[in-house]
Amino acid sequence: MNANNISILILLVLYNCRLEDSLSYKSLCQNIHYLSHPYQILIYNNCQTIKIPCDDSYSVVNAPENKMLTGAYNYALNEAINNNIKWLLLLDQDTFLSSEYFIELSQKIHQVTSDTGALLPIIDDGDKQISPVVITKFSGPFGRLRSYRVEDRDLKNFEYLSGINSATVLNTKAIKDIGGFSAEFPLDFLDYWYFFRLYQVGYKVQVLNSQLRHNLSIAQSYNPMGEDRYVQYLKARALWAHKTNVWVLITFKLRTLGQCFTQIFRKTERKFFIHTFKALFY
Repeated sequence: MNANNISILILLVLYNCRLEDSLSYKSLCQNIHYLSHPYQILIYNNCQTIKIPCDDSYSVVNAPENKMLTGAYNYALNEAINNNIKWLLLLDQDTFLSSEYFIELSQKIHQVTSDTGALLPIIDDGDKQISPVVITKFSGPFGRLRSYRVEDRDLKNFEYLSGINSATVLNTKAIKDIGGFSAEFPLDFLDYWYFFRLYQVGYKVQVLNSQLRHNLSIAQSYNPMGEDRYVQYLKARALWAHKTNVWVLITFKLRTLGQCFTQIFRKTERKFFIHTFKALFY
């Protein structure tokens, strides 16, 4: 990677998706000219049955095995650090990136202080805001989440911001300071984990005014996951609870118990009940 004068590394992670079918890639191509900073695009393909050819406009990694998000993210982080690139923009394959997002990002990157660990746009899934959210250190993501509004600038000292991976811009030094992207969370709860760690070590998160669209598959139901995928998700969130503090762990247990009751009475999710019940004892 020739990274001379590049200030942003844009990482697009694909799985079972052709590049031309990715909403993120299509909207990136349409609007990237609104970004006024030098950038490099890295396509990380986690699917072994689809090969993406190299191109002059981006670099490609066709991974020999699916190392999930942490494999892709840590690869990109190392590339950025080795080439003195300050910012890493993460993209899933299905986020719509607007011109307003790139225009505002261009302006805000000039203004941030050195203790800024991340910049987050506002992201909606349908009519629901899914990112960013305000989290307390006592309940983590298992308590009542409050959607963050840009006008709500001040957080209490026990609150912090978290968001989804896609369209998040991370300070590469800050991520290096927290030890990189944790291999303990290869997919689920990885975003929750690094936002929590940034909060722990004192980095700030800035929220952009720009609003983007993203399709979050579990926002309404766990059904798209399938049972094996759901068990993987449960193990990740249980690990997250155990690695934070006792209050978060208690909240996790209470929420899991509540989900057991919900699922046993909801026909479409009854198949998940036994897995959720077992998660009480992880």
